[in-house]
Amino acid sequence: MAAASGVLLIGLVLGFIAYVGLVPFGGAAIYWLIGGKLLIPKVLAWAGISYAWPIAVLFWVNFAFAILLTVVTTIVAIKMIADLSR
Repeated sequence: MAAASGVLLIGLVLGFIAYVGLVPFGGAAIYWLIGGKLLIPKVLAWAGISYAWPIAVLFWVNFAFAILLTVVTTIVAIKMIADLSR
């Protein structure tokens, strides 16, 4: 039961953390640091499970979403900066 709880917790938190991708220029890097380096190892140790493909899929799908959000907000930020310089 702890394994299912751990995977569920990782999935939910990674889904919320993916919205850090809204930060222009570096949101995806922040997601990678928080999700990959802080969250996943702590939850894996807490649940007593190993890093398996379902956790990898959760991480990488949410990472792709964070990259998409970062790209969109970076484009918007660049356009806003360009409009300010006119």
